[in-house]
Amino acid sequence: VDSKSTLAFEQLSRLMNSEGSWANFRAVLQSEKPPLIPYIGIYLTDLVMIEEGIPDLIQNQINFAKCRKVAIIIEEIKRYQQSPYALQQVAEISKFLNEANGVDESAAYKLSIRVEPRQN
Repeated sequence: VDSKSTLAFEQLSRLMNSEGSWANFRAVLQSEKPPLIPYIGIYLTDLVMIEEGIPDLIQNQINFAKCRKVAIIIEEIKRYQQSPYALQQVAEISKFLNEANGVDESAAYKLSIRVEPRQN
């Protein structure tokens, strides 16, 4: 592997390190302007942690602090969906996609079971 690829891998490894709740990635994400595609797994992990770690009710009352935490995460996700992407059509890719032969749902399911058999 050439040194340029190794350096790029090391930089991405530091960026996507899960230590500190993905602190490096979150810092970069906050400094960038949309449009961009964030790693949704971080937000899903945050939502699961909130759901499992914070009670819905406190003294038989709705826990609005929990609701606010969920709302903040959803608002952040929505922020990235508001800006349009200025994508240019690439003829070769369009041709490939238009000519691609898809499979129906039944065939896709059978292929999936063959690749990863169900475990009972």
